[in-house]
Amino acid sequence: MRRMNWDRAVVVMAASFAGVLAPVSSAQHLEDIAVGVRDGRLALGVFFVQGESTVPLLTERVFRASFDPLSPTSNFTDEPGFESLEGTFAPGLPIGYTLQSSLRRWNGSAFVPTGGERLQTRLGGIDTVRVSSLDGTPVVGTSRLVTPFGEFHQHLGFTLLDPASTGVYVIEMRLWASGGSPIESESFWMVFDKDDPEGAQGAVAALKAGEAVGACAADLNGDGLVDDADFTFFVVAYDALVCPPPGCPYDFDGSGTVDDADFSVFAVQYDRLLCP
Repeated sequence: MRRMNWDRAVVVMAASFAGVLAPVSSAQHLEDIAVGVRDGRLALGVFFVQGESTVPLLTERVFRASFDPLSPTSNFTDEPGFESLEGTFAPGLPIGYTLQSSLRRWNGSAFVPTGGERLQTRLGGIDTVRVSSLDGTPVVGTSRLVTPFGEFHQHLGFTLLDPASTGVYVIEMRLWASGGSPIESESFWMVFDKDDPEGAQGAVAALKAGEAVGACAADLNGDGLVDDADFTFFVVAYDALVCPPPGCPYDFDGSGTVDDADFSVFAVQYDRLLCP
């Protein structure tokens, strides 16, 4: 198919505003992290409403969460969850996680060691509790089974341990499947804010500017091309402007919005077509 020129792109954009954008209320699980398989490897991303369908875009690696201000200590959250569509995995497959790094704190310009805080995770009973290391040693968590319908849906409990100061924290994680198939996911980053949502946005931007983004961020469907299919996804997000948690693969610069700056990035990669 011939590539769309930018005059035609404007027409498609207008049509997309009128016809492609589906009500968010028509989709389920938009607040969870999408889990699936891409190129034989576990991959994560977000869910996207396309018509009457919910499509997983498995190209996001930076996700946001907030410690619940209504919890007794304000140091706990089990959102977002991790969820796949039905039929994604073999029934009964154990899928688990690893805390790949120590917990770090965002100081406004860099990620630095915490003041003693560590992250506790829990995926069930007391025997599933894990605590992040202080020296960066990976900590392997427990696993849960894929349902008989081929769906994986779990909410991992995260607790920020004392002194639990106000601020923004980040930890690197991976997902794995028992037996190594699918292959373990690439690293992804969970950014937690404790009463500091603006600071969290700065941390997301810093991660996206670094190694977490990859060389072809505009390839939203992960097919190795930045083409009309990706434009269809991007233009809807561009119209919505605001990026809600847990993640936003269309917000290439991590600003918290899908705006003209992101459009410029998309245009360059769209013109190149092939992902390096």
